[in-house]
Amino acid sequence: SILRLNLSLLNPPCLNPILARGFRTHTDGGRIRTPEIAMSVVVRPIGLLKAFCRDRLDEQDRIVLHDGDGRTLETVCQDIGLPAGLVSMFIVNDHTQERSYRLQSGDDVKCVAIIGGG
Repeated sequence: SILRLNLSLLNPPCLNPILARGFRTHTDGGRIRTPEIAMSVVVRPIGLLKAFCRDRLDEQDRIVLHDGDGRTLETVCQDIGLPAGLVSMFIVNDHTQERSYRLQSGDDVKCVAIIGGG
């Protein structure tokens, strides 16, 4: 009880039954994603874009798409209700991407809105 061991330190990945079955483990801000998330695409609308898809957001302000693999960023935005003209930048796994980028399982997408001022 007082001493808790991290079993992943004791078992290399080849001996860990979860990793041996092909599940990938991703880190996201210090949290470990579950295998369900790792095999999906996560979309995170930023700022005012949240208002267009608020009913689809989970408690962490993200949308988990289990069928996003192979679809373009533009198609996914249309499907979740984001106006294409308001999204100025897509950040996929911390790298900017074009609208034509095809998503892959495990991708983490941030959609950033156009910011204006004067």
